[in-house]
Order: sequence, then structure tokens, then C-alpha cells
Amino acid sequence: MAQETLPKSYEPAQVEERWYAYWEREGLFTADPAGKGPAYSIVIPPPT
Repeated sequence: MAQETLPKSYEPAQVEERWYAYWEREGLFTADPAGKGPAYSIVIPPPT
């Protein structure tokens, strides 16, 4: 069996376009106020 060599660095352009389309198609960027899970928020510090 031949081993596959991993790239030395991550190339986001090779994978993110496909995943982003999937995430949008599945509605994963949309909040559901009636969802089953607990409500939460993520605090992002202001830009400096």
C-alpha cells in the first residue's frame, strides 16, 4: 500500500468553496428561535 503525503500547508481555496455552498444550502447560517437547544451568544471583542 502506498502512503498518501499530506500537503505542508492548508490551502483553503481547495475545500472551502464546496463546504460553504453546503452550509448555505443546509441553512446552517440561519438562527432558529424555536430550536431545541439552549440560547447562547458569542462575544467578539471590538476591533482595535
